[in-house]
Amino acid sequence: MNKETNGCCLSHSAHENHDHKERYAKRWIILGVSLVSTALSYIFYALDLYSHTPYAFLDFAWIAIALCGFPILKESFESLKNKKINSSVLIAIALVASVAMGFYGVFAPSYRSHENYFFVAGEIAFLMALGELIEDITMNKSRFAIQKLIALKPTKATLKTENGYKEINIEDIEIGQTVLVRPNETVPVDGILLSESGSFDQASLTGEWQPKDLVKGQAVLASNVNLLSPVEIQATKKSEETVISKLIEYYKEAVRHKAPIAGVADKLSSKLVPIALLTALLVFCLTAGTISVTEGLGRGMAVLVVFCPCALVLATPIAIAASVGNASKKGILIKNGGVLELLPSVNTMVFDKTGTLTSGNLEVDEVVSQGMDKRELTRLAAASEMQSEHPIAKAVIRYYGQTPPYPEKTAIRSGIGVEAVVEDKIVKVMKLSQAENECPQAFDDLKKSLSKPEGATLIAVIVDDKPAGIISLKDTLKKEALPAIEELKSMGYEIVLLTGDNKESAQAVAESLGIEEYHYELMPQDKADLIEQMKAQGRITLMIGDGVNDAPAFAKSGVSLAMAKIGSEIAVETSDISLFNDDLSRLPQLMRLAKRGIFAIKFNIALALAINAITVALSAAGFLNAVWGALLHNLSSVLVALSSALLLTQKSRGKNTLK
Repeated sequence: MNKETNGCCLSHSAHENHDHKERYAKRWIILGVSLVSTALSYIFYALDLYSHTPYAFLDFAWIAIALCGFPILKESFESLKNKKINSSVLIAIALVASVAMGFYGVFAPSYRSHENYFFVAGEIAFLMALGELIEDITMNKSRFAIQKLIALKPTKATLKTENGYKEINIEDIEIGQTVLVRPNETVPVDGILLSESGSFDQASLTGEWQPKDLVKGQAVLASNVNLLSPVEIQATKKSEETVISKLIEYYKEAVRHKAPIAGVADKLSSKLVPIALLTALLVFCLTAGTISVTEGLGRGMAVLVVFCPCALVLATPIAIAASVGNASKKGILIKNGGVLELLPSVNTMVFDKTGTLTSGNLEVDEVVSQGMDKRELTRLAAASEMQSEHPIAKAVIRYYGQTPPYPEKTAIRSGIGVEAVVEDKIVKVMKLSQAENECPQAFDDLKKSLSKPEGATLIAVIVDDKPAGIISLKDTLKKEALPAIEELKSMGYEIVLLTGDNKESAQAVAESLGIEEYHYELMPQDKADLIEQMKAQGRITLMIGDGVNDAPAFAKSGVSLAMAKIGSEIAVETSDISLFNDDLSRLPQLMRLAKRGIFAIKFNIALALAINAITVALSAAGFLNAVWGALLHNLSSVLVALSSALLLTQKSRGKNTLK
C-alpha cells in the first residue's frame, strides 16, 4: 500500500542518512589521527629527536600521507589517465615532490635542510582532506531538500480495476486511470479528485502547515498527504511528469549547473598547473645559479607547494550549493547557478497583478444582464469557462455554485478570454475593454447599471454576438504585498506593475502599494514588449508572475520568478525561479541571499588568488619555507570552504541597497 511503500522510502532515506553519519565519523577519525601524526612529526623534528638518525625517513607524517594523501594521488592518476590536468594533479605533484625531498634530505649527506618535508607532505594531505570534508558536508546539507523530496515520492499505488483494487508501481499508472488513496497515505500521481471532497496536507510543496480542503474536480498533486477519508483520484500525468518528479530534477540540476563565474575559477585552475611547474623550475635555476643548489631546491619546492590552486577550486561549487540549499529551505527553487549570478544585477522588479500581488481568489461581486436573467447569464458564462484555468474562470464557476453544462467546443484566446459553444449557443466571455473594441457602445447601458465599477475587474458576456451582460469581480491584496514592496523599494529596486486588467483596477492596486509605474489592459505579448523596452533602457528586470499568460514576459525578462501555487506546474516549467509557498516576503530574502552568494564566490576567488600571489612571491624570495608555505596556503582552502558553508545559515535579515 501507499503508506507502506512511502514508509519504505522514508526508511531508505533514513538508511542513507545513517550511512552518511558513519562515513563522516570514519573521516573525522582519519582526520584526527592524521592531525596527531603531523603534529608529532613537527614536534619530534623540532626537538631533533630522530632527524639525524638512519630511521629519520620513518616519520610520523607517513600516517597522514597514507590516510589523506592516497585519495589525492588516486584522483590525479585518474585525471592524467583521462588526459586532464586539474588541481589534483598539482597537489599530487607537490605531495610526491615533498616526499622525494624528504628522502633526499635523509639519504643525501651533501644536502642539509632545516625543513621536514615529510611533515610538509602530511600537512598538505591533512588540510586538503579537511577542506574536502567541509565541502562534502556543505554539499550534502544543500542536497537535503532533494532527499526530502525523494522520500516524499511513493513507489506504489492502489489502482482501481474492474475486479477491485490492486497494488502497482507508480510508473505503471496510465493517464485516465483511477487510484485509491487511503487516510494518511501519500498521493502517488498528479490528478483530479473524483470523490466529493477531501482534505490534504500540501506542506511538502508549499511549506504551509494548514491543510487544504478540496472538492470534486479540483487538482491534487503527488506528495500531498490525504488526511481524512479514503478518496479516489484520476491520474492526469504519468509518474515521471508529476510536479514532485520535476522538482527533484530541478533541484539536482540547480546544484550541478555551474554559474558562468564558476568558469573563471575552472580556467584559472587549469592554467595554474603548467605555470606552477615553470615558476618552480625558474626559481630553482635562478637561486641555484646565484646562491646554492640546496637553497634552489628549497625555494623551488616551496613555490610548488604554495602554487596549488586548492582554494580556487573550492571557491564556487560550495557557495552555489549552499546558496541553492538555503533558498530551498525557504521554499524558493533556483533552477541553476547561472540564475543565482544574474539576480544581483537586477534593478527593476516587474510584477503581474492578479495572483501575484493580489490573492488571485477573485470573487464575483456583481452581475448585470440584458435579454436574459442573471442566473442564466452566469450559467452560460460558467459553462464556457469550464476548460480554463484562469482565476476569473474559477471565480465564475464558483459563483454559479453548481456543475454547469459541459461546452461542446472551447477556444481559449490568451489574454482576452474564451469562446465556447454551449447548448448550440456561441458564448464569449472576455475583458470588457476587448468586448467594447468588438462592439463599440454596446455595453454603455450595462456599465451604467453597475453600482460600484471602480477598481473592479469587469468581464463581458456575449451570446450569439449580442451583448448579454457584465460580470464584476473583486480581488484582495495579499497581506504581505505592501511590506514586501516597501522593503524592495528601500533596497533600491524600481517597481513596475503590469496587468491585463482595466485602468481603474490597476490604478487602485498601484496606489494601495505605492507603485508609481503601472501599465494596464495588456495582452501577454504586450507585457513581453514592455520588458523589451525596459531592457533597451538599460533596466535589468526580474519578472514576477503566477504563470498564467506570463510565459512571453518570462522569456524576455532577464530573470523570471513564478508564484507557483499548487497546480500551477506551468509556472515551474517556464520560470527561472519558483516560489512554492506563495509568500511575497520571500522576495527580499531571495535577493539578499543571491547577493551574499555571489559576493562569497568573488571574495573566495579574490582570497585564493591573493594568497597564491603573496605566498609564491615570499617563497621565491626565500622568506617562506615549504612548511609555512603549505600551512598558510592550505589554510586558505579551509577558509574558503568555511566561508561558503556559512551561506547555509544566512538568515537574509537586515537592510541592503543597490547602492
